[in-house]
Amino acid sequence: MSRMLAAGVRRYEALRRRASELVQATELPLERMDAVTSTFSGGMQQRVQVARALATRPPILLLDEPTSGLDVSVQARLLDLLRRIQLETQVAMLVVSHDLGVIRMLADRLLVMRRGRIVERGLTDQLLNDPRHPYTQLLVSSQLS
Repeated sequence: MSRMLAAGVRRYEALRRRASELVQATELPLERMDAVTSTFSGGMQQRVQVARALATRPPILLLDEPTSGLDVSVQARLLDLLRRIQLETQVAMLVVSHDLGVIRMLADRLLVMRRGRIVERGLTDQLLNDPRHPYTQLLVSSQLS
């Protein structure tokens, strides 16, 4: 709620209503809306972070390794949630990840960086299916094996 307060929302009912919307949108149990987040599982904590990030309706979300530390089934649920949010809210997402599966699911366009420099850019599917730069080829081939 502190982000919403900082954004100028002052009415308690409006704060609670928006928090409730975000809890439901991120598929968290509504009855746990007031719970301490340290009691949540890793996947639930990631969804709390997504809800917090969306609280002020930003034009862009910055996601740095959004699925790291999560088991495969929790990763899949989080990626489905992010994709749904992306489609429903039209929020732009800047995703940083070493996991090309995450990139393929969330990104329409891709920049491949090596040592702080862009070595290749393009449409995600096109670039991952036919990488031109040797470093991109190495990345793609390493995730196939």
